[in-house]
Amino acid sequence: MTHKQWGAIPVKTVHIDELSGTHAVVSYDYDKETGQGTGQKRRDWVREGGVWKDDCSNS
Repeated sequence: MTHKQWGAIPVKTVHIDELSGTHAVVSYDYDKETGQGTGQKRRDWVREGGVWKDDCSNS
């Protein structure tokens, strides 16, 4: 969803808040391309087929 709204947004920092098996909770800071300063997201990630992916079901 964010990519469709803003395009590619450069991530400044990434922090893994929780990690358990194939589930992680990740926080990251990014520069908004809108000129409104920085933003922060906290997202669930899941490991599927050996690849970590944003769990879009928590949007």
